[in-house]
Amino acid sequence: MRRRALAMSLFAACLILPETGAPSEVRSDLTELHALALEHDAELEAARHRRDAGKEALEQGRASLLPKLSVSAEYSRNREWSDQRKRSTNPILTA
Repeated sequence: MRRRALAMSLFAACLILPETGAPSEVRSDLTELHALALEHDAELEAARHRRDAGKEALEQGRASLLPKLSVSAEYSRNREWSDQRKRSTNPILTA
């Protein structure tokens, strides 16, 4: 805990230094470094992924409560073509 307090006080001192005569580049560089450190922090990244996974699980749970809709259709068509005339079994038509 003492290390963190010391690091925070050093960081605050570095932010104040440009006003006391240190080059302003130091302040922007430290700000950029701090932003990069936060962006690439493994623990912070893992926490972001856990948060995103929790949000997704919430959405999936909510989706199971919604009504489900299903639509199905089928169409078929069969034709038989023949070049030959079909013979009738009716004796009146064959005469």
